[in-house]
Amino acid sequence: MLHEDNHTIVVYKPSGIPLQPDQTHDLSLYDIVKNYLKHTYQKQGDAFVGIVQRLDRPVSGVVLFAKTSKGASRLCEQIRLRHISKQYQAIVLGHPSPPSATLHHTLLSTDSHTKVAAQGKPASLHYTTMATNQTQSLLHIELHTGRKHQIRCQLAAIGHPIVGDLRYGAPQPCADRSIALCAWQLMFTHPTTKQPINVTLPPELQLHLP
Repeated sequence: MLHEDNHTIVVYKPSGIPLQPDQTHDLSLYDIVKNYLKHTYQKQGDAFVGIVQRLDRPVSGVVLFAKTSKGASRLCEQIRLRHISKQYQAIVLGHPSPPSATLHHTLLSTDSHTKVAAQGKPASLHYTTMATNQTQSLLHIELHTGRKHQIRCQLAAIGHPIVGDLRYGAPQPCADRSIALCAWQLMFTHPTTKQPINVTLPPELQLHLP
């Protein structure tokens, strides 16, 4: 648990846990949050949990849920208007050149994959290299658009796939089947008080170069 009030709850999602129920029937973060709210507040029926953002299963990081329908609708509107800011960390193979740049691509997505294509939706992000070792780089990433698998696809497109991301060109998986991508900071406006909320992962949950 990273933040909670009457309308919102922000939690940490470890890699490997699905954000919402899927065909695997594995326990999802949505289920965990719903059970927490039901038992903590002794609700007789189901607790309301509104999903307002997405995070891929192999990705870790900050996830925002709404606790009320009013909160859900207002937060979803912030998402639509791109008023919610999400900052990411990624460990990639190699050393991007230049060390800081804005990437622009046109992306085409299917059910399971995203690729750079002549026809598709515009996507852009900005990356900054924070640290390097002999073979890898730790990047800070700010999204300017919100396309499916955008970070994974765009970094692979410039020749620097995310560590462990077999789907987008990494040569080998991580031991736990995760990929080295983390949503480490989330900033949004509270749906009723209008106060800015800034939630950042503690250092021990952030990514670090080996």
